[in-house]
Amino acid sequence: MAQPGQPMVITTAQPAGQTIVVAGAQPVPAPIPGPKSFRDTPLRCTCPNCGQVILSNLTYEVGVYTVVVCIILPIIPCFLNGCKDVVHHCPACHHRLGKYVKM
Repeated sequence: MAQPGQPMVITTAQPAGQTIVVAGAQPVPAPIPGPKSFRDTPLRCTCPNCGQVILSNLTYEVGVYTVVVCIILPIIPCFLNGCKDVVHHCPACHHRLGKYVKM
């Protein structure tokens, strides 16, 4: 595998064992996840803002599920991350990648 900034070398079955150098060819980065890929665990992906392959940071927001559980158990769910929606952010540029909505 080529190092960043170096061309990828591809050897093919050519006469006399020729080597073909493909300038600028880079390995394919991890795809940007679709909305259904976000869960309550960090996700490895490529940030669409800065282009780095990252493991997303998680933050938690009060959502519909938290409010519904609060009706049954007043106040307690507001302090539990397990009852909140999960927002994924890039650790490098802090771009919001997506959100996992519990309900």
